[in-house]
Amino acid sequence: GALVWAFWPEIRSRIRDLQTAWQHKNVVEEVTIPSTNEPDAADKDGKEAHPHRVSFQGSDLDLLVYDEVHLPTSFDSELFLAALEENPLPPGASVLVIGSGSGVDAIAAARQGARGDAIDRGSRAVANTALNVDRHDLTDQIRVFQHDGLEGLGSYDVILWNAPEPTTEVIDPTAEIDPVRLQHIIHAIPEHLTPGGYALFRISPHNLYWKVFF
Repeated sequence: GALVWAFWPEIRSRIRDLQTAWQHKNVVEEVTIPSTNEPDAADKDGKEAHPHRVSFQGSDLDLLVYDEVHLPTSFDSELFLAALEENPLPPGASVLVIGSGSGVDAIAAARQGARGDAIDRGSRAVANTALNVDRHDLTDQIRVFQHDGLEGLGSYDVILWNAPEPTTEVIDPTAEIDPVRLQHIIHAIPEHLTPGGYALFRISPHNLYWKVFF
């Protein structure tokens, strides 16, 4: 354990290099959404937003991603999407997507026939998820709203969470999470799963995921 921690800065740097290299495999460009048509696209100064348009090679997914929302083009996002493909959701499953961000995981789940909720603690991410869910005509399957944690939510067949990197000094809430809060949410997951339900989650920057039955 001590040896791993001694080399952790170098390991994390190499992981991020892989993430950057992976991003170049996708098409990323900036587009403009007039703030008159999309109020949530305006930045903090009231200027027009210039979100990134993200297209994935070999997929018809086409997302618009606002500034301050995690771009789903890094290796961690691709890994989680691959995990969803390797672990198809049960037919008609009810699903909860935690930390919905751009909406990529919610859209992937809905395309497998799931229905449910996509939540994020950031209003910017909530608006972004709602935009992309609407653009993919999935509003009848996915409800999007702002929520922090799991308290007050119902039960679901599957809970999905591509969790950000845990750190005691959170600088970017879209990419990092306090370890205590991370642990609190994970411990609360069983209370929000139906009998036989499971959680599929991943904690950045570890390039593996866990499928946990409760």
